[in-house]
Amino acid sequence: MEGPERHHIRLHPEAYAEEGRAFSIVIGTSPRRAVFADLDLGRACVAVLAGLAARTGNAVYAFCFMPDHVHLAVGARRSSPIPGFVGAFKSLCQRENRRLRDGSPFWQRSFWDHAMRSNEDLTGAARYILENPVRRGLALRWEDYPLSGSLVWDLGPPGATPGGASPAPTPPPLPPPDPGT
Repeated sequence: MEGPERHHIRLHPEAYAEEGRAFSIVIGTSPRRAVFADLDLGRACVAVLAGLAARTGNAVYAFCFMPDHVHLAVGARRSSPIPGFVGAFKSLCQRENRRLRDGSPFWQRSFWDHAMRSNEDLTGAARYILENPVRRGLALRWEDYPLSGSLVWDLGPPGATPGGASPAPTPPPLPPPDPGT
């Protein structure tokens, strides 16, 4: 029995390598398995993301590992286009799954992406990503969720409450991205 016909919805490959162009990305698990409910695997994949970003130079403005999917706001590089970055991340994270768990494949075949336009608010997109655990009832504040943060902006360590502040109704504003990244 054949499955539904796959539609190719990707942009022209050059768009994914436009230096500094920010993309909002969602990578799902298949079939929506809650693999990142395992915080050890989640933390290992956060470390994979940080290492990959350091090697490639892709700016990771925000990330959030929900139990069954991952949200990223990532800047493209000519030397590291978005599809290659996401593919490498998925492969390296799957390697961590083999090291820590049963090793069974868990990623969906592809990923969803949105190329941010120059007039779109990157900090708003990052805030949306960071607030996902709050909307899903997994945390009272985004700062309390251990698998979210930024590799560009100093938001404090994931899961930490900066300065011991009491819970606030909205997260503090994110700083603007560094023009040099």
